[in-house]
Amino acid sequence: MADLRKETHGPGSMKGVHLAVIAYDNRVAKKDDVVTTHYLDARIHPGDHRAAGQTTLALVSKKDAKSPTGYNNSARYSAGQFEAIKEAAGTNVTDLTNKEGTVVGKIYGVKADLLISNGDVIANTKTLEASELSVGDDAAGKDIRTQIFDSMKEAKDARAAAAPEAAAVEAPAAEVAPVEVAPAAEKPAAKAKAARKPKAAVKPELVSVGAETAVSSDEPELG
Repeated sequence: MADLRKETHGPGSMKGVHLAVIAYDNRVAKKDDVVTTHYLDARIHPGDHRAAGQTTLALVSKKDAKSPTGYNNSARYSAGQFEAIKEAAGTNVTDLTNKEGTVVGKIYGVKADLLISNGDVIANTKTLEASELSVGDDAAGKDIRTQIFDSMKEAKDARAAAAPEAAAVEAPAAEVAPVEVAPAAEKPAAKAKAARKPKAAVKPELVSVGAETAVSSDEPELG
C-alpha cells in the first residue's frame, strides 16, 4: 500500500489527498436485489505530490489467492458513501474499460481526507471535495490507469538505480611471516688437545741373585 506516513510527508499527510477511485460495476454486494456495498479501488492520483517516489499508489493492498494478481486493492464502501463520491467528483469521471474496450465501470476523481476503517485506508466521504486533477486522458493520450502504472514504474526504476551495487570484496593479501634468521651458531670451543698419554711405566725388573726371591709385601704387584 502507499506510504502516507507523516514521517515521510510531514503533518497532514492524509489530508486533501487527490484520488482516482476505480469502481467496477460487478464488484458489489446486494440484498434483495439492491446494492448495499461497493468494493472500490482508490489510488493516489499520480499528479498528487505524495505520489512521487511511490512504488504503489493503492490505498489498500491485501494478499488474495482468488485475485488474478494475487492481491486485493478494494475496500468496502456503503451505497451512501459511493453516492457521496459520485457527487463530489461531478464531471471528473471517465469510463473504466477492459482489454476488449468494453465499459465495465467508472473512475472518479476526488479530493479526500483519509482514515482507517477495519484495517483499510479509505476516503472520509463526509469531507470530500472536487479534485482539480483530471482522471481523463493526459496530453499524451494516456488514460489514468496508464498514468498510475507509469508513475509506479518510474519510482521502481529510480529505486533500483539508487540501490548500491554489491562491492567486490578483495581478499586481503596474505601476510608474509618474517623469516627469522637464526643467530649465527657459536663456534664450538676448540677441543682441548688431548692430553698426552703418560709413557707406560716400565715394569721393575726383579733382580735375582742366585735363587728367586719372594716379592716384598709392600711393593706393587706387577702384572
